[in-house]
Amino acid sequence: MSQTSADFVKLTPAELVNDARMSGQPILIIEGRTDIQAYDKLRSRLSIKVNLKPVELVKDYGEGNDQVIQLIRDLETIDRTGQLVSGNVIGVIDKDVRDFRGEVPESDHIVVLKNYSIESYFVCESVLDGCILQATSAPKDGRISAISRDVFNRFTEYCDDLYLASLDALRGAIEFEHSAKFGYSNSFGNLKNTALRSAIRNERTELEAFAGNRGLERSVNSMRSFVKGKVFLDALCSHVVSELKNLPSVCENSDEVCCDYCTAGTRNKCLYKVKPAVSASTIRNTILDQFPNIEFRELIEEINGRVVAA
Repeated sequence: MSQTSADFVKLTPAELVNDARMSGQPILIIEGRTDIQAYDKLRSRLSIKVNLKPVELVKDYGEGNDQVIQLIRDLETIDRTGQLVSGNVIGVIDKDVRDFRGEVPESDHIVVLKNYSIESYFVCESVLDGCILQATSAPKDGRISAISRDVFNRFTEYCDDLYLASLDALRGAIEFEHSAKFGYSNSFGNLKNTALRSAIRNERTELEAFAGNRGLERSVNSMRSFVKGKVFLDALCSHVVSELKNLPSVCENSDEVCCDYCTAGTRNKCLYKVKPAVSASTIRNTILDQFPNIEFRELIEEINGRVVAA
């Protein structure tokens, strides 16, 4: 069987450990290429230098959290004492719904996110200032922070359907007799379907009872644990776009955030007018270009505790 060009650049598990030890830089094994941007920002805030390695770039492994777990288990089998792997190779995986299923892997060499996925950490108020500044001509001052606070406060109400739908998805994932109408393979766009929304709303009482039994609620902190991260971020982007379109009206009717031009009566030059080509996609890029330090602080501390200088 002939080797492909990829075979020549992929390290075996044993070579991976040796590479980390020889370089003096621990390796963080992540699920795939879509995680690189976030973890690249995170690693610059760690106490020591680390390298990133999507698990699919290790020979004989594919992408995803199951493959990260398998790689770490294989390494632990090779290194039964743990002396070679410890502090040199750490797997970082999305939580998904593993905690609700009792399937969180027990390993000193695996960090499991506290939120559903890495995208969940970006669903927070602190990223909104950057979105408003990027999408409008407003200057950075206290008015922007006030707008961000109000926009984020309205987000949980905006997410009511997503909250119920995600409870339905979670119930379907852990109660196999439950036939979910909305699953974790669905997108935020699926909730535009009126019939689907109506069917899920009809089960509100039952779903809220399910949530109450598990200590879940319609708050951003709680929803980060069971709403699919990519979908939650899509919901925030959609909400921000809708709120941005309304900013000139907010400016006109609010003394607290009124821009200097509208204060002077020149409303046709309102600084909160949205620039052309602003969309949910551009807002998503703006959010992911940032790094909400407070939200990531606990994760950074946990990874710091697992990696040591070689």
